[in-house]
Amino acid sequence: MKEIIYLMDGMDNIQSAPIQPKSKIWLFIGIAVVLVAGTVTYFLFFSGKTSTEENFGGSEIEGKTFCNGLDEENKENCFQAILEKDTSLCEDMFYEYDWGACYTGVAIEKNDISICDSKEGEEFKETCFFAFAVKNKDTSLCEKSQDSKSECLISIATTYKDISICDSMEDQSFKEYCSQAVNRVN
Repeated sequence: MKEIIYLMDGMDNIQSAPIQPKSKIWLFIGIAVVLVAGTVTYFLFFSGKTSTEENFGGSEIEGKTFCNGLDEENKENCFQAILEKDTSLCEDMFYEYDWGACYTGVAIEKNDISICDSKEGEEFKETCFFAFAVKNKDTSLCEKSQDSKSECLISIATTYKDISICDSMEDQSFKEYCSQAVNRVN
């Protein structure tokens, strides 16, 4: 079964056209890049304060942004863990998203990448290595972010406006998308 899109030609006439497989790939790539890059960028660079942040020192805590998406109790525990640079305070969090955000925040605050390998959880490790890669402009860490290696490279390239990172990508479609993304942010 072919998927069909409908186009208006400006004269209120409707025309149908099949969605091309290449268009689907670009759409998928674009959505994946935006989701991953947006999540990491939000965690790394969000500067809005909550009342919980005010209690724990506010913006001078670099890893604090990873706590922002958590419920109020976990957010407080996460801020405390980051403030004390103590991952044991993340242990009572049940969901991987919650403890992963906490561990990643502590890792970023301590600038200790070994924390990314200290606990099982694929999503956690992906996010942790991805965050370190972007924070430190270290493209080699994108290798450890296996499922999102290309998105990681694109995030670094766009964050630092460095098109040479795009040129190092093997996949031609990702390379083109990366170059276009860097050109848009310049």
